Amino acid sequence: MPWPEPHATDTEVICMPRHARTPLRSRLQRNRRTVAATAATAALVITGVLTPALTAPSAEDLPRRTGAIQRLPQIGEHDRTHDQHAKQAQRAKRETPSRHAQRARTTTAPAKATTARKVVKGKPTAADRTIAAKLRTRIKNDQLGAKVTGHVGDVDSGRAVWSADGHHAMMPASTTKVGTAVAALKALGPDHKLTTDVRLEDRTITLVGGGDELLTSGDLSALAAKTARQVRKRTPYRLQVDDSLFAQPSMSPGWSGGYYPGNVTPVRALVVDQHQVMDTAIDAGHVFAHELRERGVKVADVRRAKASEEATSVAAHRTPVSEVVIQMLLYSDNDLAESLQRLTAVELGRPATWRGGVQAQMKVFRDLGVDTRGMRLFDGSGLSRADRISAANLVSILQAAYTKGRHTTMWPLKKGLPLAGATGTLDDSYGRFVTPQSYRAAGKVRGKTGSLHDVITLAGVTRGADGRMKAYAFMQNGAPSSLSIRQGFDGLAATVHGSW
Repeated sequence: MPWPEPHATDTEVICMPRHARTPLRSRLQRNRRTVAATAATAALVITGVLTPALTAPSAEDLPRRTGAIQRLPQIGEHDRTHDQHAKQAQRAKRETPSRHAQRARTTTAPAKATTARKVVKGKPTAADRTIAAKLRTRIKNDQLGAKVTGHVGDVDSGRAVWSADGHHAMMPASTTKVGTAVAALKALGPDHKLTTDVRLEDRTITLVGGGDELLTSGDLSALAAKTARQVRKRTPYRLQVDDSLFAQPSMSPGWSGGYYPGNVTPVRALVVDQHQVMDTAIDAGHVFAHELRERGVKVADVRRAKASEEATSVAAHRTPVSEVVIQMLLYSDNDLAESLQRLTAVELGRPATWRGGVQAQMKVFRDLGVDTRGMRLFDGSGLSRADRISAANLVSILQAAYTKGRHTTMWPLKKGLPLAGATGTLDDSYGRFVTPQSYRAAGKVRGKTGSLHDVITLAGVTRGADGRMKAYAFMQNGAPSSLSIRQGFDGLAATVHGSW
């Protein structure tokens, strides 16, 4: 079948290098944002980046001057409960890693679409009616783009709160990663360990990749130290790298060859420091060889070969899936997304290919009761311009993840989704949740961003004015990606929260 031609400049616009990632703002800093929001918005209007149409609320939307205006809402109790998981996800070994590389890849997997999980009957709340009434007007703002869709649902009941062409499939960009995370957590579990192994047989040392995209040179140094204690220092050894867990890299529908290697690197099961090179496995082998030589071990040039079944493990490094999911969502990491999709395929007995990854992911969606009507996936990151997901699909995925009884499996998703105006790609340093319409929702809304050169999307969750959890998704295709549209979507999310 014909595929849409990719645009040479398509990348996830907000995909931060690790050295640029900012921590959660302190409450004192958040309390100062009222002044900062006004100044930032004024500057954007003056420069023409932000249009007055998106900054001037209607008369009925103007908030009353109460103490709440002087101070942003505090982060919810749920977030404080899981600070321990955030510390694990930001462990010291990644304080100074190398530059962040994106990547992705795709193939369609024909699969029978499923409808949404059974909806529990119930009347809309007053908050639901208010959300629907306001969104019906605000979604029509021309400054958001000509082709905008959206969908909001109540999580516990599964009831649709509001929809504007919500079942129309669009290019989702990096909101695709929400589904990738849910599928990986369901299939693998948050405590599943991704193991990088060192195996020894006779005079051959093999470094075996386990799909851990967060492996660092420090981790390899520790593996080399353990390996050096198990070998003869004066004996020459052959050094191999085994990245056979994943299929040989290949291009995917909807991708541009110009992605390699600056924006994307081929998906392999072995990589160190997320180096932006074409062969990350051989590169990791060279780093490992250097560490071995530093410890007096004689090794020859690195080559690719599968580890012998007779080889014994002498050292191993393990990273939990929960940590990978959190990092992927916070920083929109395409490398991690593609690796997680292939690991999902391996866990379900599918080939670790584009097609196998998509088939595995769709199976998990069906098992969870996700509405997959109209959904077409070709990768795990959303970089493919052939991907199609509707706002209703995204809401259904979030409803499935936030269903009661699934917290022990899905908590990394809840922790990894960026917090409005505070973390990841929704940090206020990127101009997110700082406008008069949206800043009161800072610290109260979570959402996954998505951006290509002509795509902007936002999908996440928040508690409405009725105290019930709402899942939302807003999508725009066709208009040039801009800060004003992103901030417009922030206002729509704040509408769901009930603060605008």
